[in-house]
Amino acid sequence: RRQRQMCIRDRLQVIKIFSNQNATGVSESAFFLYAIGCVIWFVYARFVLSRRNMPLAISNVEGFVLSVMIIVGIYLYR
Repeated sequence: RRQRQMCIRDRLQVIKIFSNQNATGVSESAFFLYAIGCVIWFVYARFVLSRRNMPLAISNVEGFVLSVMIIVGIYLYR
């Protein structure tokens, strides 16, 4: 559930950055660390846990993609 809330928050952040073309107040280091965490959790969910944990892996891929989009938005609009 926490992962789902974070993805919703990230979606809203992406929309906010790209619609306003403004990324002030958004920390690139925090989203960079979050992206690294998503990669680590994806590898764990995909290769260590069983196949029934694919939703965990998929949600981490989504979190990683959204984090990268936020980081790109930060560098474009800051």
